[in-house]
Amino acid sequence: MNSRIVGNFKKIFKEILPISEKNFLDKEFFLKTMSSYCKDVDSKMILNSSNIEDEINYTYATYLISTKRLSSLQNEYSSGERSIEDSAKLVGLALPKKNEL
Repeated sequence: MNSRIVGNFKKIFKEILPISEKNFLDKEFFLKTMSSYCKDVDSKMILNSSNIEDEINYTYATYLISTKRLSSLQNEYSSGERSIEDSAKLVGLALPKKNEL
């Protein structure tokens, strides 16, 4: 077996195995990906390669890795922004009081 094919399958299984079956089947990205492979488009029309299966496996592995990275980044930065007052307090400053006329 080609070493690149083995590497692609290792990448795919590395991303899939930690996900429980119930959660994996409920994921939207899985359903979208599977539906894209079920269309009536011949893979030779999309890829002009002699190793079409290898290219599809590589693309799917890359998609899984990228989806996982995107999900972790969204979780990390989803907390929102600080208010101006909180940011000023963080660096030891205070906002001036507003004068009401």
